[in-house]
Amino acid sequence: MNPLPPWVDAMSGWLDVGHDILVDALRRERRLIIVSESGARTALADQLSRIPSSINLNAGERPAGRTSDSDPEATVVGFGGGAALDWAKLVASETGFDLVLVPTVTSTNSIFTSSMRERDESGRAGEVHRADPRLVILDLAVLTTAPRRINAAGLADVLAVETALLDWIDTQAGEEDDREISTHSSLVEDLVDALAGLARAYDPSDEAQCLETLRLLYESVRLMESSGGPLGAGYEHLFAWNLERVTGRKFVHGEAVALGIVVAHLLRGRSVARPLTVLDGAGVLWRPHQLGIDDEDVARVVASVGEYNRAERHLDVPLADRSPGREWRDWLREAS
Repeated sequence: MNPLPPWVDAMSGWLDVGHDILVDALRRERRLIIVSESGARTALADQLSRIPSSINLNAGERPAGRTSDSDPEATVVGFGGGAALDWAKLVASETGFDLVLVPTVTSTNSIFTSSMRERDESGRAGEVHRADPRLVILDLAVLTTAPRRINAAGLADVLAVETALLDWIDTQAGEEDDREISTHSSLVEDLVDALAGLARAYDPSDEAQCLETLRLLYESVRLMESSGGPLGAGYEHLFAWNLERVTGRKFVHGEAVALGIVVAHLLRGRSVARPLTVLDGAGVLWRPHQLGIDDEDVARVVASVGEYNRAERHLDVPLADRSPGREWRDWLREAS
């Protein structure tokens, strides 16, 4: 393996990065409670079979009758994509156990966040749970062999900071906001430039590119935190969540976000050339027909984003309540 980049070295006490390190790293832990998803369990069945574990949980499942007082040396391990990592935070928060995160894809910023919001089956927001991971294990042998489509979709979550910035500009009120937005605009510009550079020859099976993807995800989380929230979820995420509500289907999260980014630009009358440099350059699927939906599905989602936001998310995103004309649908067909 090549020497690790400086950003990884700077977090060496928190990140464990290497090739084929997963099994040995987890064997050093005490009794494990592994929270995972079926896809990760199937893909990595061999590694999991070599890791001693007293309890295995599906994402969405709580351990029955367990407390940190009765078993103080247990460790909760989030193993998989965003759903598993986030649910592991909930389990660690409720039990008081230590938390270790083991992402198996590079398409989630849950790797670098500490909180998650629980939701019921209808998607209605519930309690926020927080747990700081003691360790994040980045096994490059696992991450670089994840499905290309899933890893590529994660680039949309980084690109989303640009749409979120535009939402923030829509809500600015006064000089203090102007200064904050000006400061963060240059940082967002740098991040998107780096993302476009990565997308030009994107190869998620390459270890250096895998680490660069993770760095950009980390930087996008830092931007969200330093902005105090506005550079988190914006219109693009509202669109993605509402898409699942309207269609009753689950989508690859980053692909739904990518379509939301394109729609947000079109609703604003902005060129989509820049986001498509990233999305098409990296091979992210975002076009409606690629996601198994049509123009009418997209129109229904756009028409109800504002209602959904008011009922469920309560984000300060004026674009969600803007009455769109019909021209954006023609632009979407052209872009597609």
